[in-house]
Amino acid sequence: MKLLNGKLLIEVAEEKEQTSTGGIILSCVENAKESRATVIATCGEYYDEKTQKIKKSSVSPGDTIFIHKGIGEEVKLNGKTYRMIHEIDVFAKLVK
Repeated sequence: MKLLNGKLLIEVAEEKEQTSTGGIILSCVENAKESRATVIATCGEYYDEKTQKIKKSSVSPGDTIFIHKGIGEEVKLNGKTYRMIHEIDVFAKLVK
């Protein structure tokens, strides 16, 4: 698959249910406004209409990024579910 126009293919990390030491399920995960994801593929370079220049993607395959929960379109490839988003929808990248 060749991604175009600033698109990213990502795999959103599964959210784990959190419980207190007393066994009470904590609802903070359910109310989270962001998701952690791994970049699977990028478009490489794309034309940025705002600056009217060719721009290199600021993330690479394997990077961990943070996006708003539920953003993008669901895509199924080889039996796995991914999301396709625009790079502008990424609000943070985990730096090692």
